[in-house]
Amino acid sequence: MAKALFIKPEDIIKSTFLDGSLDRDKLTQFIYLSQLKDVRGYLGQDLYDKMAADIVAGSLAGVYLALNTDYIQPFLTHSTMSMFLPFAGFTLGNGGVFKHSGSSEQIAEQSEVDALSEQHRIHSEYFGKLLVNHLCENDNDFPEYSTNEGDEIDPNKDINPTNWVL
Repeated sequence: MAKALFIKPEDIIKSTFLDGSLDRDKLTQFIYLSQLKDVRGYLGQDLYDKMAADIVAGSLAGVYLALNTDYIQPFLTHSTMSMFLPFAGFTLGNGGVFKHSGSSEQIAEQSEVDALSEQHRIHSEYFGKLLVNHLCENDNDFPEYSTNEGDEIDPNKDINPTNWVL
């Protein structure tokens, strides 16, 4: 079965500071990883599977298309960037791991890359909250949101997963 991507690499490139000449394949693995780790966790297994099947079939429509366009894609843009940035300067080849350096460019310091990644994580957390709020307020539109059984992944409705409140 083909992998469903809820957002295309081109859409992330257009929405961020990524260079348009970036190899799209480098982003694809991080999009898919973000979907599996984060989006599936927010949607739950059943809603995720339904939307993934519709994307592969080219039949995503109605409230599901709006959910993807208005909530999932903004989240995925920043979640993917947060995951991608720490790896962006490296290539793994037959000779080992290589760090890129352009002739007229200066390689960013690790702390600078970490700061950029953290900003995208903060943005993805914000859009994740919007996604969960939308799903909770409109759960009648998404029956799959509450049909997970057994060992399926239930939706994570905790919209503040990383911040401690004392």
